[in-house]
Amino acid sequence: MTLISSQLASFWHSQNEHWPFLRAHVEALDQLELSSIPFQNFSIRIQFNPARIISSGAKIDKASLEKRACFLCASNRPVEQEILDILPGYDVLCNPFPIFHAHLTIPSKNHQLQSVQGKIGDMLHLCELLSGYEIFYNGPECGASAPDHFHFQAAPSKVMPLFDDLDHPALTELLYASERLKVCYCPGYLRSTILLEARNPQSIVEAFQLYYNLQAKLQPTHVEPMFNLLARYQSEVYSLVIFPRKAHRPSFYFETGEKQILLSPGAVDMGGLLVISRKEDLSKITSDVVRCMFDEISLNDQTLLYAFRDILLQDKR
Repeated sequence: MTLISSQLASFWHSQNEHWPFLRAHVEALDQLELSSIPFQNFSIRIQFNPARIISSGAKIDKASLEKRACFLCASNRPVEQEILDILPGYDVLCNPFPIFHAHLTIPSKNHQLQSVQGKIGDMLHLCELLSGYEIFYNGPECGASAPDHFHFQAAPSKVMPLFDDLDHPALTELLYASERLKVCYCPGYLRSTILLEARNPQSIVEAFQLYYNLQAKLQPTHVEPMFNLLARYQSEVYSLVIFPRKAHRPSFYFETGEKQILLSPGAVDMGGLLVISRKEDLSKITSDVVRCMFDEISLNDQTLLYAFRDILLQDKR
């Protein structure tokens, strides 16, 4: 166990011991209903987690954000919520509404908008520092319940099935490869998925910026291009997964009565763990509903994909 891993374990244990609100939600995790829906070569996991209704039902319009205090700013946090200081510019916090054990939120120390531009290097550095964790990012229009304050989140490895899925050779196809960088995409994975891998994090930082610029041209009216990100560091290889998006929420979110399903997908859901906050929605989640959801929210643009490949080939990264 690394020094930071030991510090993190002690930090999580101490926060559970001294923060009753967190402890109650952590203990409730062991009582959650779990299920899965099989697809060819992978499965989608389902978690019923009532406490997450705060996130799935969050209003992120400008007026609503201006009415509430930012809960990620240090001055507005619960007095029991302590920090672990491991990376300059960021606070590591225990998430008081966890989706899984040891769920972390990692906000910037300064109040700034949720935009990952210029911060991919920090994300990959966090992967290396937080051994045994995967770092994820929700765009301001793709699941972030605090789009007014920049933050990452962290999940223990294997909580989401994503990286185990991507190890299946039938799910990925090679788009580009050089000595420095490998890029794959996943045509049979329901949601649009792009995987960048490299031993040098700078190679991913530079390749991501090229991709960012391409998607930004397709979505010029958005705060930033719509995507979720999930990253890990394992066996000296950095991996960054991009989930391109075209919509924040699927159409069934906006239905009423029996037709409504209160599911607002973020990076965890894109990673293969759907979090359901209302009991009545559990029975509504079928393979057809999952397919429909990913079809409605994922940006499946082959032109974008191959434009990215062509730029990489010209650039020879």
